[in-house]
Amino acid sequence: MYKILRKIYYRTYKLWTPFRVIRNIILTWRYPWLAVYDWKNNKICRTSIWASPHDGGWNKAFFWQMMEDIRKAAKKDGVLKTLKTNDYKSKYGGLRFYTSGGSHDVNEIISEYEYLSENICEICGEPDVGYTSGWITPICRKCYKRSYNDTRTYEECVGEGRMPDYYRFRRWEPGQEEPTEYAIDIRDKANKIRRRWNCWHPSKRKEYAQY
Repeated sequence: MYKILRKIYYRTYKLWTPFRVIRNIILTWRYPWLAVYDWKNNKICRTSIWASPHDGGWNKAFFWQMMEDIRKAAKKDGVLKTLKTNDYKSKYGGLRFYTSGGSHDVNEIISEYEYLSENICEICGEPDVGYTSGWITPICRKCYKRSYNDTRTYEECVGEGRMPDYYRFRRWEPGQEEPTEYAIDIRDKANKIRRRWNCWHPSKRKEYAQY
């Protein structure tokens, strides 16, 4: 179903406003948590959405993939109707996707994609890139030349980068004095992003993570 939705979306997103409104309604039918909540009138506004597949490099890279993973987890945990988006933005060189009414599995999936976004170009969506210092932005070589008027070379300012194979974090469990370290395998998600990039950009092929 989502593949059909994706085709309709990309064929109509440049059309005039009424078509965009219809497109947003269809998107929020499949992914209801993307709808903007109208706090003033206390209702969901399905004609406006927090994020769209063509807006920014991260959404180009993994929007459909992330939304389908969230939908599967939310449906499994029974939180599809209660899940809501509070904010969707860039912060400290990575995606920040704040939600409420979700479950542990949903939050974990979002955290994994936030972690992967730190090595995906924020402008075009190319995977396995480094990031600038100062105002932290993951960026590819081509977008760096277009966007930055800097005398330093790409290697000096950005350097090489690669999407991680594992999502590593620490968590304090009840009754423990020291946090427990976790390492979740995210190579499958990273490889899917690389496959999509290779499909659309055969001249810039990315190697897959080895299992």
